[in-house]
Amino acid sequence: MMWNWLASRKNARLRRIPAITYPRPTITAVSPDPLLLAGGSVTITGTDFSVPDGSGGTLGNVDSVLFNGTALTSLAIVSATSLSAIYGAQSIGTVHVWVRSSTGGDAYKASSAA
Repeated sequence: MMWNWLASRKNARLRRIPAITYPRPTITAVSPDPLLLAGGSVTITGTDFSVPDGSGGTLGNVDSVLFNGTALTSLAIVSATSLSAIYGAQSIGTVHVWVRSSTGGDAYKASSAA
């Protein structure tokens, strides 16, 4: 378990508190597959795209989605297991898909464009 240290001026001592850690997202599928060369809309399924916020709600756990290093636009976290976005034109071949997490873990999956 990871720990953070909290300093208390009132008691002039340090105490250990558990660090909040969030799961790293994963990518299980990219749809359509293969991606369209002209670009379009994409749905990415996986896990941990949003996480509980501790008060009954959720926090987005994704900052961006990249295809071959280019950020997608109109990114929407649909649920903890689904993202949607708009992507631009692609070249024929492998498309490297990255989901960048706001909590430090990234997910990767190779797809293709045809």
